[in-house]
Amino acid sequence: MGKPYTILAQIYDELMAVVDYDRWVSYLQDLMDHYTYYPRSILDLACGTGNMAHRLAGLGFKVWGVDLSPDMIQQAERKKKDLQNPHFIQGDMRSFSLPEPVDMVISLYDSVNYLLEPADVEQMAVRVRKVLRPGGLFIFDFNTRLRIRKISSGVHLFEGSNYSCFWEDRVDPDRDRWQVELTLFLREVDNKFRRYQERHVEQGYGKKEMVDLMEKAGLMVEDVFRAYSISGGKDDDDRLFLISRKPPMDNTTRKPQ
Repeated sequence: MGKPYTILAQIYDELMAVVDYDRWVSYLQDLMDHYTYYPRSILDLACGTGNMAHRLAGLGFKVWGVDLSPDMIQQAERKKKDLQNPHFIQGDMRSFSLPEPVDMVISLYDSVNYLLEPADVEQMAVRVRKVLRPGGLFIFDFNTRLRIRKISSGVHLFEGSNYSCFWEDRVDPDRDRWQVELTLFLREVDNKFRRYQERHVEQGYGKKEMVDLMEKAGLMVEDVFRAYSISGGKDDDDRLFLISRKPPMDNTTRKPQ
């Protein structure tokens, strides 16, 4: 069984073509307006193939992208038109570093759910606090425990121009954990299809649980919203957005090297 986002990186954008990244950008801009906070630099944590990072760079932000998968980073780099922006770095959400602090950190499309233990989430939040400038915002979404429980087990087939993908959902309701096993048949340069497998696992979290973890990491929680809204989120929503802030007087920010 291969590591997540290795072979999948080659077909990720085609497989996820239904994702409305422009809607995510618009919602981020709504949140900036809501908090009257307009960053100059943004870190996209777990940036994947850079779809958000490239859009934000196109709007004039200085953007950093960090992702655990070197294959996803490679795909993100291939899309670059401006050699100076965005900047991509391979790194773990729990231990990454940047050469300079940023005004805002985002982590989207349930990336945080890939951290399977609360201690991992807290460790990630500590790293975020260290790279944020004082007063900077950390915005991320996550699948709730209820959302995970609502997923039906089963197998789906996705086909593209050079691949077939069997997607099998498995849910552990006792732990609110969702496992996806992917069996990929990819057409390669010799025109033959080869078989690969990857396993992806997400952990559902509750609203109070996430708030407590951010506060333990030294971040001030501003709000928890229902996805794509400025309305208070609840545990019976599928997806929540948590907005936290680094304390204005926090002195943990790294100085530019």
